Amino acid sequence: MSGLLGLWSNGEGSASALLDVVLMTALAEGRFDQAQQDRVGRILRDAPDLADTDWDRVLERVEVLGLQAPLFSETRQELPGRIPDPRSRRRALELGWQAMGDPPSDEARAVLGGIAQSLGISELELECLAKSEVGPGLSRSQFNDPAHGRKATLFTALEAAPDDEQRGLVLFKIDGVRRLLWRLEGSTRIVSFAERLRFEELVFRVDVILEHAMRRRLVRILAPGEALHAEEHRLMRLLTERLPDAASLLVAHFGPLGPADRSFLMGFDPDRLESIQL
Repeated sequence: MSGLLGLWSNGEGSASALLDVVLMTALAEGRFDQAQQDRVGRILRDAPDLADTDWDRVLERVEVLGLQAPLFSETRQELPGRIPDPRSRRRALELGWQAMGDPPSDEARAVLGGIAQSLGISELELECLAKSEVGPGLSRSQFNDPAHGRKATLFTALEAAPDDEQRGLVLFKIDGVRRLLWRLEGSTRIVSFAERLRFEELVFRVDVILEHAMRRRLVRILAPGEALHAEEHRLMRLLTERLPDAASLLVAHFGPLGPADRSFLMGFDPDRLESIQL
């Protein structure tokens, strides 16, 4: 185990230690479910010192740290040598606070308190590093959930949205189409909105279909802070294999992508699956 930890530390520098603090706090309750993944994803997306972190490496690290839960003794003991600078230690604990749920669990508080003790940070100073409120995780549109195959237009989805967050994700699709039309060069024609492509028990919902540059573009629009569903990754991969040459997928996103979506989209031929920041 220690050899693997050494490789991680030497190869990645202080960023790997910051990430370990985030992941240990997120793993405090013994799981790394979608809520924890979304909080960690939001941190990695927004923190400049972690913005280049590859999501596949995160998942590998989760596997290693999960074997040490809930005490994480070995990794905690190594942290002072990996984060020698007092300012970086405080930064690590700030990120740890952001990885907690809302409200923070007793387990997460205990883990972060143990990390602070290992780094020589007092309990009082640790509390001072807490944000006034825990930041939200990445959002996912219920309208685009592949497990919900119900028929709906953008307008019926807007009426059925359960809260302001989901209502905002639907509304942004309309604004996102406008932004995308400005961004694309050459003539573009809107073919349809909210098309449903069925894959057995799942449905991939295309937000808008465009004709542009002699090809049909099936577009998924991501609002600020929104991420794709994990099942959408699988369905998009299938679509890149099945679509005719005259058609392709496009993910149009406002602001930076979440790390899982960024890692997923990097591996595709842009003629089959492309991303554009609005």
